[in-house]
Amino acid sequence: MSYIPDVNTREEYLDSKSAVNTRRMAEYSLTQFGRFTESEYHKTPEEIISDLKDDNKVLEKIYTVLNKWITWLKQDHPEIITYRGRYKNIKKTFKAIHPNTQKQYLNHIKGFLEDVGGFDINNRRLKKRVRLPKAEEEEPEPLTKDELRILLDNCSNKKKQCLWS
Repeated sequence: MSYIPDVNTREEYLDSKSAVNTRRMAEYSLTQFGRFTESEYHKTPEEIISDLKDDNKVLEKIYTVLNKWITWLKQDHPEIITYRGRYKNIKKTFKAIHPNTQKQYLNHIKGFLEDVGGFDINNRRLKKRVRLPKAEEEEPEPLTKDELRILLDNCSNKKKQCLWS
C-alpha cells in the first residue's frame, strides 16, 4: 500500500513522546544533532538520513556519524551563538555537554534514526563503536563548622532534633 508511509516524520516522532520532559529532551537532542550536521556536513538531519538510505554500508556510516557527534558534543563551540530569554536578548555560546546528557541525547537520536530513518541499530555494536565519555564522580566534602551552624540556625526545633538524634 503506497499511501501508508514506511517511516514516521520528525513531527510524528516528537508527537510519540507523550511525557512533556521526554519530548523536550528529544527536541533538544534533535536541535544539537541538527547543529552538528549543519556545521560538519552542511546538511539537515533529514538530508543525512536520506543520503544514508541510498548507501550500502549504512550502519557503519551511522556509527561513524554518531561517534563524530559525541566527539563534537564534548567540545566548546564559541562560533555557535544562541539567543535566549523572553525577548531573545541573552547571548549564549555553545559549551561542552555533560557526559550524562550526551548519553540521553544519544538514546533519543538512536530512536529518531530508527523511527524516522527506518534503520535497525544494534545496541551492542552501538556501544562498541560509539565511545561515550564517563562522568567524573565528585568526592563529597564534609560541611565546615560555619556551614553546619548556618544550616542549623535556619532549621526548626523539630528538624534540629531529627538531625541530632
